[in-house]
Amino acid sequence: MIMLENLIKELEKSADLRNAWEDFTDVLVVQKLKETYMNTLNGGWSSHPEDIAENKKVNAAIGIVLGYFMYTGDAQEFLKEAENERESN
Repeated sequence: MIMLENLIKELEKSADLRNAWEDFTDVLVVQKLKETYMNTLNGGWSSHPEDIAENKKVNAAIGIVLGYFMYTGDAQEFLKEAENERESN
């Protein structure tokens, strides 16, 4: 807990450090969202129709959030590539 408190204090002192931290955490979020999106294509690990429907809703939401965290063109390119991969499977 002390390490986290020290990190927060340092972030409060430096705008550059805070910006770097925000960039780093954005990258982590984007990577996790992409991973989740890819894992839930075609219903994820389930072939049950309800799971497939729910995963499509989740992926639609992830697509919106990726558009927030990424440049729009990059997000659209990722979604197109994922759709092409889904269709090839």
